[in-house]
Amino acid sequence: MNLTGSERGFFIWRGFTFSVRHEEMSPADSLILNNFS
Repeated sequence: MNLTGSERGFFIWRGFTFSVRHEEMSPADSLILNNFS
């Protein structure tokens, strides 16, 4: 996957947010996280 710096930072930040607030994850967010982890 070719990500720009901002895209990479976004996914890292989102992953961190997911790990902290996992109970608030939506189905779509769950799919995104699975695809990019």
